Amino acid sequence: MQVTDRISDEVQEWHIGILDHLPTVPVPILPKDNPLALNLQAVFNKTFKSTTLSRALTYEISELHPPLKDAEEIERMKSFLSGLH
Repeated sequence: MQVTDRISDEVQEWHIGILDHLPTVPVPILPKDNPLALNLQAVFNKTFKSTTLSRALTYEISELHPPLKDAEEIERMKSFLSGLH
């Protein structure tokens, strides 16, 4: 994952792949305070696992479109998907 654009002092844009972790981002609270770090991946994981969505979705590697390119990508995706449940 990489920060690709700093749109302004207040907005950044990230381009990430499906297997990349979401970033930890600074969240300003008060003008003179240091920003708090918000781990977006941890928020996503906790939210996903605490809802029925994690039980309702089933992912089959053979059904991914576009298909994965090689055995290494397949193993990374299997590991990623197993961490969702």
